[in-house]
Amino acid sequence: LFITGGYNAALNREEQAKIYSAGVSEETQAQVAAQRALLDEKVRYLDAEKGVLCMPIEDAMDRVVAKNAR
Repeated sequence: LFITGGYNAALNREEQAKIYSAGVSEETQAQVAAQRALLDEKVRYLDAEKGVLCMPIEDAMDRVVAKNAR
């Protein structure tokens, strides 16, 4: 049992090292950067006719707090 447990622990460490140390492709980095840029944008309309906005959550929370503080 002790040998099997040690083997399984070593196997798990090796598997985790392979998963987390694997390099991230340039395509993935580009996609993450594009998504991060969208998240960092300020207020913009998703649908101007319906008045639907898109904004960072921090800005939305600040607006709600300011509106309810009056």
